[in-house]
This record gives sequence, C-alpha cells and structure tokens, in this order.
Amino acid sequence: MTRGLLLLVAAGLLFRLLTFWLISPTPPIGDEVEYSFRGISLAAGEIVPGDGKRPPGSIWFYGAVHRLFGAEVAVARLANLFVSTLTLPLVWILGGRLGGPRTAWIATAAAAVYPGLLLYAPSLWSEALYNALSLGALVLLVPREGVPGPRAALA
Repeated sequence: MTRGLLLLVAAGLLFRLLTFWLISPTPPIGDEVEYSFRGISLAAGEIVPGDGKRPPGSIWFYGAVHRLFGAEVAVARLANLFVSTLTLPLVWILGGRLGGPRTAWIATAAAAVYPGLLLYAPSLWSEALYNALSLGALVLLVPREGVPGPRAALA
C-alpha cells in the first residue's frame, strides 16, 4: 500500500465515522427495519423464512455480525461502515489497473467523499456489502497486464 492510499482510506473512514455519528441516533427506517430484524433473528438461532424480496447475503452478514458482537443496530451499522471503507483499496487497485496511478488517486478520492457512498456506509442496506463484493470480483477479473490469469476463475 502506498502512503496515498493509506491517506485516502483514513479520510474515507473519517468521513464515514462522521456520517455514522450524525445518523446513529436515527432508528432504522424502511428496509433497515427488515434487515435489522432478520439479522438479529438469525443471530438468535431463529428460522427466518425469506420472502424473495431481499438478497440473503446482507441478512446473513448482519446475522453473523450480531452473533459475534451483539444484537444492537449500531453494531451492524459499524460493520457496514467498515465494509464500505474496504471498498476504497479495491477502487484504488481497479483504478490503477484500468487507468494508472492518477486514475487510482482520483477514483479513490471520489469514493472516499462521495455523498451517496457516505450515506449508504452506516445504513442497514445491502449496497455497501454488494459494492465491496462486486469490486472484489472486478479486481479478480481485471488483469494487471491485460491477460486473465487463474484468479479470474474465482470471480
């Protein structure tokens, strides 16, 4: 990791923590209520039937987080925040591979402070997790020198 990446990740984390601090008094709204309920129920060992309206990955993720760290909404929000922060190095890698160092800087700086990503970070929605998973898959698929390797099969 370069010093620039560390600086951008630290700035992105700081902005995400500030967003968390600003919204943390707000109770879950909309889809957050269902994600929170289902995650806490899974952590408690209850069978939570799916309704086909929500992707199961986020619910399982929140269930695991609640099981490990407690059944508080703030715990799941912080976990989402850290997953969102993990997207920044992935943006750096992908930007560097596709456009070089300058592109990596610009893309990561934009992702670190982009309002939409900041608001999704501490919210109990699936976007932060799926952004991280999608970017991780793209990092595996986009080769360093233009020829796909065996890692592309993992994505």
